[in-house]
Amino acid sequence: MRLILFNALRGKMTLYPFGGIKPIEEDFSEEDLKEGVTLEGMANCIFKWCTDDWYDKENGNALVGLVIPEKVKKLTDYPK
Repeated sequence: MRLILFNALRGKMTLYPFGGIKPIEEDFSEEDLKEGVTLEGMANCIFKWCTDDWYDKENGNALVGLVIPEKVKKLTDYPK
């Protein structure tokens, strides 16, 4: 099935960019880059998936803390 789809899309433009590309505002200096950047918050945390949510391996806190709706479970191959 994938092969048929890829053959049908061969040579077709499937991505149409729009708008202009704007430069980002730099909120750091060259000195900041030399000294290193310290990440704050959950950027340095390690999470593991356990049946219903991502959990922080260090303290066990759930990342999302929401129940997955049955409708979403049916749309995916969610394990029973």
